[in-house]
Order: sequence, then C-alpha cells, then structure tokens
Amino acid sequence: MLGSPLHEHHLLRYSVASNLNGSKYVTVSFYDDYQKRVLDIEYTQVSMESLIKNIESGTALHLEHVYIHDFSIASYRKSKHLNDDAPVELNDFTAKGCFFDCSSGIDFSNVRFTGTKTHFENCIFANGTADFSNTVFKSQDVSFRKSKFGSGSTVFRSAQFTEGRVNFNHVNFGTGTTVFVDVNFSTCFVDFRNTYFGDGTVDFKFSKFKEGPVTFERAHFGKGRKDFKNVEFGLGKLDFKKVQFNDGDVIFEGVECSNDKILFRGSVFGNGVKNFEQCHCTKAVINMEQVDFGTGILSFHEAHLGELHLDAVQLNLFTDLRWASCTSLHLNEVILRDILELPLLHQTTLNGLDLNGLRILGRLFVTWSDALKGLIYKQPYDFNRKAEQFRVLKENFRINGQYEDEDAAYVEYRRCMEQHKLEIYNTGVISKLYNRIKYAIKWILFDQIGRYATDPVRVIFHALGTVVLFACVYWVMAITHTSWGSVGTTLPETMNRAAEFGNCLYYSAITFFTVGYGDYFALGWIKLFAVIEGFCGVFLMSYFTVAFVRKILR
Repeated sequence: MLGSPLHEHHLLRYSVASNLNGSKYVTVSFYDDYQKRVLDIEYTQVSMESLIKNIESGTALHLEHVYIHDFSIASYRKSKHLNDDAPVELNDFTAKGCFFDCSSGIDFSNVRFTGTKTHFENCIFANGTADFSNTVFKSQDVSFRKSKFGSGSTVFRSAQFTEGRVNFNHVNFGTGTTVFVDVNFSTCFVDFRNTYFGDGTVDFKFSKFKEGPVTFERAHFGKGRKDFKNVEFGLGKLDFKKVQFNDGDVIFEGVECSNDKILFRGSVFGNGVKNFEQCHCTKAVINMEQVDFGTGILSFHEAHLGELHLDAVQLNLFTDLRWASCTSLHLNEVILRDILELPLLHQTTLNGLDLNGLRILGRLFVTWSDALKGLIYKQPYDFNRKAEQFRVLKENFRINGQYEDEDAAYVEYRRCMEQHKLEIYNTGVISKLYNRIKYAIKWILFDQIGRYATDPVRVIFHALGTVVLFACVYWVMAITHTSWGSVGTTLPETMNRAAEFGNCLYYSAITFFTVGYGDYFALGWIKLFAVIEGFCGVFLMSYFTVAFVRKILR
C-alpha cells in the first residue's frame, strides 16, 4: 500500500469481493477520490476462531498478507469468560501486509505484547476504531511502519512501551481522531518520521518520553487540533524538523523538556493558535529557524525557556514573548509584519539578545532599559551591526510613540557608528591619531554636551557652566595677571567694578549671549577668550534650539 499514491490519502475507499464465511481468499479493491479502482490486493482469509485457538496455545502468532474480519480481543475474553479488562498476552506477534476489516472496531485493548518483537508493518486497519488502549508493549522492537488506518479513531490511550524502538514511520492515521493520551514511552526511541495524521484531533496530552530520542521529522498533520499539552519529553533529542502542521491549533502548553536540543527548523504552521505557554525547557536550545508560523497567534507567555532561535523567520502573526524566563533570544534576519511583544527585560533572566538583520514592518513592543542596551553590546558583532540594531529599535520606538526610548536608542546608534569609523580607519599611525582626535572632539561636542541633540537640559547646564568658567578666567586674570589683559569699562571710575567676580560673571554672560552692551569690554589676551566664549555661545544656543524644538514638536 505504501508504494501506491493511496497511502498518502487519508480517506480509505475499498470493497471486498468474495463470501467472507466460505472463501479462502478475498480480493480487496481500492478506489481513488473519483471512485476509480486503482489497486486490487488478494489476501488469505483467516477467521477469528482460528486466531483464538492460537492465542489459547500461547504460541507465537505470525500473520502475513491475511485478511481478518472483526478482530477483537474482547471476543476472546468473552469466550473464556474473562473480565472486560483482563490482560491477554500475545507473544512475538507479527502481522505483515495484513488487512484488518471490521463492522465497528478492531480491539487490541489491554493486551500484553511480549517477546523480542511486535510488528504491524504495512498493515491496513479499515474504517472503524482501532483500539490499543491500556496495551503494554514489552517487546524491544515495536513497529507499525507503513501501516494505514481508515476513517475511525486510532486509540493508544494509556498504552505502555517499555524499551527499545517504537516505529510509526510512514504510518497514515486516516481521517479520524488519533489518541496517544497518557502514553508512557519510557526509554524508547520513538519514530514518527514521515507520518501522516488526518484532519481529526491528534492528542498526545500527558504522555511521557523519558530518555530516548523522539522524532516527528517531516510528519504531516491535518487541519484538526494538535495537542501536546503537559507532555513530558525526557533527555533524548526532540525533533520536529520540516513538519507540516497545517491549519488548526497547535498546543505545546505546559510541556516539560529535560533535553538540550529541540528542533523545529523548516516546519510549516497554518492558521491557528501556536501555544507554547508555561512550558519548561530551561536547558534546551529551541531551534525554530526558517519556520513558517502562518497566521493566528504565537505565544510563549509565562514559559521557561533556554535559548530561543527564531532566525530567518517571517512573523505574520501576533507573537507574545512575555516569557517567565529565557536565557537568550535570537531574531536574526527576522521580518516582523505584525505585533511582537517582549517582557520588561530588566525583570527577566535574559543573558543574550540578537536583533541582527531584524526588519520591522509591524510593531515591536519593548521598553528601553540598560539591560536591553547591555544585551546588544554583549554581542560578538562589530559596531556596524550593533548600530544597525539600535537604528531598527529607534525607528520602532518612533512608530510606537515611545519618544524617550527613541532618543536613547538614537544616542547608542550614533555612538556605535562613531566606534565603527574608528574600526575601519584604524590603519597607519598618522591616520589612527587623526581619527582618534576627531573622535574625541565629536564625543565632547555632540555626545557629552547634548547627547546628539536629544537632551536640551544637558545643553543648558553646559551653557551655564561655560559662562561661569569664563567668568572665573576673567576674574583671575583681572586680579593676578593684569599685564596679560583685563576687563575694561566705559563707566566712570567711581562706578568701575570690573575686577569684581560679579561683574566678570555679567561680562561673561553678555559675551556668551553676544549681547554686547558696551559697558564692559576685553583688553589684552582676554579678547581671545571673549572670542572663544562668543563662539561657544552661538554654538550652544543653536544646539539648544535644535534639541528643544525637536523635543517639543514631537
């Protein structure tokens, strides 16, 4: 069946030709979506009565290419007057290429599979419930590889797999509900690679995977709900690479992971909720690179995470990253087209943040803090890449109306750009010296004085400091070095107070503001200081005007 295109179709359309009670062989015909017959398979018919005799004898049961109608362990219990939940042991049970047909269901519930292997490879379970509830698989090799289920439910509720390998590779679970609730996979290597799940609900709630690796690589889910709520994944590698999750809610709420690697790389989600809330994966590197999250909601609210990699992802949905804890967040080359909300970073345990190549076409809700700044500066990138991240944050803050945060991000952007210029022109002694002097001048004039025109109050304080500084210069020279220069006056001698500090402060102020009343004037070398102060006054007042208007107009 696997070699036929029908294996990937969730609907199982078939008909059985021959008398079920009298013929040794039956022919099962399979049909496509247009009711065209595309495949005929002949099986040897085996009755339930003969199987009951084999079960009674306790011998190994090997079935190959047989047709069984209404297989039911319940019938065996009834014939032996056993309780409905009495365990039945099947030793070394294998069914290869068999067809399990039924009127209502196929019952393997409360069976104890023992021996070295238990195989249902390349089998077909017809339309109806396939019930493996409370079944214990004690074999080291359990395989349902390449099997196909019909439109009924497939139930492994409270089943137990003790050790070895559990293989559901290339299984098609049909259109019904698939139930693996409260299953204990123990230390097994669990393989769901290339498995097809239909549009019914897929339910793994409360299941336990302990030490073995778990893989769903390239599995294909339908449009039903995919529920992994409160699943305990153990120490083994967890692999969801290149999975097609399709439309419908995907629930990983409350999942616990003790392993160090969780892979979702290249997977595709459809429309619906992607819920990773309250999961506990503090030791894991969660790789969600190049994932298509589709539309709907992606939530990690109150989750406890290790490293979260969302690199090269296009987020077209509301993304809630208000986790409870996270070691590091990587948003390399992410295109954000909707809303992404981050927690208050100074209240979290985030130790690493990478926004390199982030493109914000939607909105990123994050508050500026020293923690956010420190996380960017801790990155191993050059200052050009750090500057680009601060620029992206600045533009995002502007769109959000977070103007104070915008100013803070802009200052760090300019600082990184200046540092980057030092990096690229750091060749040759003369060039290095020239650029360092140039950097120092810019650092004083643009950064320290007014934070790149974002802090008018800081400019005012520097202006007042300049006035007082030059007043002290004038006063000291007027008292101790009159031969070098002094402050002259046009006032009568009886009103001359040029050597007093108050008048020096007055002269400094009118010089700074370039008022020039003419009652006091500079003599000697003080003229040079007066010219310098006048230039400082023009520069600082212009600087203040730009910074003040920028603040007010926003």
